[in-house]
Amino acid sequence: MDEIRYSQVNTSGGGATYYYKRGVTGNISNLDNESVQFATNNTGTFTLGTTISPITWQFTNADKTDLQWVINYSPGNTQTVNWNNVTITASALSYGEYYTATGGVGSIGIATQTH
Repeated sequence: MDEIRYSQVNTSGGGATYYYKRGVTGNISNLDNESVQFATNNTGTFTLGTTISPITWQFTNADKTDLQWVINYSPGNTQTVNWNNVTITASALSYGEYYTATGGVGSIGIATQTH
């Protein structure tokens, strides 16, 4: 992750807005050890710290600008992540993101990842 701005809300209505920029001190969240790897066979891995979880993924539109990927943390514990307006350049991947996590935490954001 290079940079992301996102807001999260929980089922009781509480929430917060976050900002992360790699290499900047004082980030509200720490995503230094988070990564996603997409394989050509619509599988891959999501890494968070030392935990590596398998994913499946697919484009959800003909233009291949909308992507949905599912993190399989454990049997019965998955998270579906939706990326919209995906743009890929020689050095970066940019997108809008939304998902609902286990426990009802909803998140929406915009991000850039370097590759």
